[in-house]
Amino acid sequence: MGTSRYLVLTAMIFAVAMMSIDQTIVSIAAPTIQRDLALTSTGLQWVINGYLLALAAFFAFGGKLSDVVGHRKMVIVGTVAFAAASVLCGATPKGSAAQAWLIAARILQGASGALLFPAALAIVFNAFAPRERGIAHKRRGSRSTKTDFASKTGSSNGRRTRCAPWNAMRLQRSALP
Repeated sequence: MGTSRYLVLTAMIFAVAMMSIDQTIVSIAAPTIQRDLALTSTGLQWVINGYLLALAAFFAFGGKLSDVVGHRKMVIVGTVAFAAASVLCGATPKGSAAQAWLIAARILQGASGALLFPAALAIVFNAFAPRERGIAHKRRGSRSTKTDFASKTGSSNGRRTRCAPWNAMRLQRSALP
């Protein structure tokens, strides 16, 4: 049972890191995305902030739903929905529909993240007794350190948009879960 708890911790770290990587890639690749899809400045702001707005707006709801429906189920639903939204982002068409498509897909990603994140935290919380939580944190390294690593990974993916299309990074990320 001891090892499986650390596997649970690692899995939840990767699930949450997926969200961090995504936000970093979009922020760094924003100029390329704007140029390739001919987004307006306002449209680009909505692409970035629509995700954050949906995440914040649905976070408490995601936590309550996770408590009612089940943490594991909500992590799975949130991860699958987040990956599907990433595929939608990567499949953004060029032309007049691009801006609305990408904004809607990013809002879906934020709402999916709001289902995923609180459920992942609850799973980790329930996997360890109160006196073991600090040890788990120390033994596996801090979640913030791993999330920082994920952000750096996202950062390098965002920089790759100079060599590869930005939507290829989105599709690559959707395969992460």
